[in-house]
Amino acid sequence: MRLIHPHVIALGLCCTLAQRAHAQPAAAAGPAAASWPLPAAPTAPSAEDQKRAKAVFDAGGRSFEQGDFAAAIQAFEQAYALSGRPSVIFSLAQAHKKAFVDTGTAYHRDAAISLFRAYLAEVKKGGRRADAIKALESLGVAATPGGPAPGPVASAVVEKKTQLAIELLTPGATLSLDGGPAMTPQGMIEVAPGRHTVKVTAPGYREKEFVTQALPNQITPETYELEELPAKIALELPSGAMVFLDGRDMGGSSQLSLPSGSHFISVTQDGYRSLGRPVELAPGEAKQLSFELESTTQRDLSVGLMIGGGVAIAAGGGLVGTALLREGAASDIEARRAERTITAAEIDEYNQAREDRDNFRLAGGIAGGVGAASLLLGAVLFLSDSSAPLAPPQVGPQPGKPSKPKSGPSEMEEMSFTPWVGPLGSEHVRAGGTWSLKF
Repeated sequence: MRLIHPHVIALGLCCTLAQRAHAQPAAAAGPAAASWPLPAAPTAPSAEDQKRAKAVFDAGGRSFEQGDFAAAIQAFEQAYALSGRPSVIFSLAQAHKKAFVDTGTAYHRDAAISLFRAYLAEVKKGGRRADAIKALESLGVAATPGGPAPGPVASAVVEKKTQLAIELLTPGATLSLDGGPAMTPQGMIEVAPGRHTVKVTAPGYREKEFVTQALPNQITPETYELEELPAKIALELPSGAMVFLDGRDMGGSSQLSLPSGSHFISVTQDGYRSLGRPVELAPGEAKQLSFELESTTQRDLSVGLMIGGGVAIAAGGGLVGTALLREGAASDIEARRAERTITAAEIDEYNQAREDRDNFRLAGGIAGGVGAASLLLGAVLFLSDSSAPLAPPQVGPQPGKPSKPKSGPSEMEEMSFTPWVGPLGSEHVRAGGTWSLKF
């Protein structure tokens, strides 16, 4: 038997130790180490790219809340490719983590680990670092401050779909895609690449067709809002009444066309109590309202005084007329006395006629004066009895649609999560908590 030379044995041992020393760092990386190929971040994203990233991110958030994590993952990846924001990496990691909790697929676990570590590498302090570290611990690995751990992600086929993410801002709106049946989008709509026509309808709004271009293997976010039809009110009014809408003078118009919402209609007429009525209108709604006004106390008094004054003047005129008749009787007796000697009875009749004339003349003058004064006072009260419109109540939102706050791309933030963690077997981790998306 031939003996092996001692130098050969020593050389073999050195090679073996060198190979073990070289392999040791890989083993130290721990099980399930993963790396995740993020899309390339833009060096200087334009304002338009940032705006589009925000829209795609919002669409991903809606998909996340609906439990469509595959769509959320694709949306967040696309948003990152447009914006390069580290906060989107955090959201993408959470989407993978949630998908792993639901499916137990190792691919999503590895991707989540790598993305949380990539977030820690990007965000050196503050941000969601504490949540990212806790998430890694809940996935059974330690955070690696230096970035993603080496090693491939578990293999999986991730299909990028061509989808439309349509958000309808009009209440009760439905859409029809390329002439298809009406539907209310509950998530993303998978379509063929190319041009598509979206018809949006809603009760009380003008229907409208929109055209969009779906890019291959991309999510195309679209936000549609319809123009509402005006509401109409037909008013039944007393003749001469004036209409005020939300404090604005509308003249004597009995037909109003106005936007939906809360309104206040006030009807006024001189000499009548103003009447106001709140009304709530839906877009395109038609209503008919009737207003019957009650006269004021001043108007009733003025009319009474004028009527009474007229009666008194008429009575005064009658008394004056009677006085003239009695004066005529006295004048006849006076004429007879010039022709002959009148009797004692005629003298008494003469004296009574003159007395009656004076009494009726005085009574007629008093009645006429009182009537004239009453008529004048009634006229003054009548003409001064003006009515003002009732002011609309300042309660709640003012009529019209409130403007929707617009959030710019600079306000895009990561998805927030308050976690709780518990064991689930030897290989999986169960996680839960309260999820919300902040913009």
